[in-house]
Amino acid sequence: MIYLSLIDLPLDEAVKQQLVQSLNSYIESSGIVHKHDVENDRIELQHPTPEQIQKIIQNFDIIESVTSSAFTTIRPGEFNTVQRQFGFNIQNTDDDLPIVGIIDTGIAQQTALAPLIIDDTTFTLAGSPLIDQAGRNGLGHGTAVAGLVALGRLNHRNNFENEVTADARLLSIKISNNGSGYISEIDLLNMLYDVKAKYPEIRLFTLTTCYSSFMYKNETFSDYTYSLDKFAYETNSLIFICTGNNENCINENTSYDLSYFHGDHTNLSTPADSMNNVTIGAAADNLKDGAFLGIASGREFPTLYTRKGHIDLSVIYNPKKTNKNYFKPDVIESGGDMGYYNANTLDWMDEPALTLLSARPEIGIMQEVGTSFSAPLTANLAAKI
Repeated sequence: MIYLSLIDLPLDEAVKQQLVQSLNSYIESSGIVHKHDVENDRIELQHPTPEQIQKIIQNFDIIESVTSSAFTTIRPGEFNTVQRQFGFNIQNTDDDLPIVGIIDTGIAQQTALAPLIIDDTTFTLAGSPLIDQAGRNGLGHGTAVAGLVALGRLNHRNNFENEVTADARLLSIKISNNGSGYISEIDLLNMLYDVKAKYPEIRLFTLTTCYSSFMYKNETFSDYTYSLDKFAYETNSLIFICTGNNENCINENTSYDLSYFHGDHTNLSTPADSMNNVTIGAAADNLKDGAFLGIASGREFPTLYTRKGHIDLSVIYNPKKTNKNYFKPDVIESGGDMGYYNANTLDWMDEPALTLLSARPEIGIMQEVGTSFSAPLTANLAAKI
């Protein structure tokens, strides 16, 4: 998707409308599928050619900026094995639990989470929201996220043994089949408002889909981020957003070194720059008892694949003028870690990873890491309040 941000001309609305109409006429005559977000002054173009984009930029002064949004959610690497585990029953499915909206790749209904899933297939941009075939071998992504939201830290630490109780019900809001590619930001925002209209009691959401590219130091906040912040403010909602994963970290490090975060390429990805919502990065903890087998200096340390805030106020203001309250991410929570393949090589391994619910009932559980799983753990805490 390509997004055209339009210049606001508050002193001459008539001139602005004339320019916008001219731009829309050109887009339509060029056969470009598009959507106009009038309220936020944005036009979404679906698959324009580079030549068409260049012509639009050169001929329409009403355009303030042009951006492309490629999204990704999936973890930074693959693991070796998948474990099989029998199902379990959730004890308190009849309780009056808060509903959390899971903005993701769907939630598989044929799992132990079924009694907690709201039976509503309305909210989707990509097929049935009650099917999750993302991830390697179709093991899912949204299902694991939903499991963390509903069942939280303790049940995962106990490998879903003993008495399993839930903290939330789940509404699947599906925006992608495979967790990567292009997503219509306009359709996503409209769908979130529709969710609130139908389920005004929903206050909490998780969003584990970020741009695949990082934000440069002090880069301005995106229109997409602003729209999500505006939604949160207008609807009295809170979205738990992951920072995005740095997939290159495993090839750029031979050991755990926090100085790695000095580079811009470790900055967070849009929309994790949100100000009205909560941004979550990953700590190395993997919700397992016993010896810690990751590469980090301890369970509580940030993982190398997590991302940091992109704002550096010292570049803008006098060094003595700082804001200690502005820091991103807002929280780091357990996301699992990588391990040592040998003395000088890092690898994705089962032992330091999280054990999560799979979307495939015949598989049961799987091992994964990522900020995608830190965010729902934090949402689970909010659901308990």
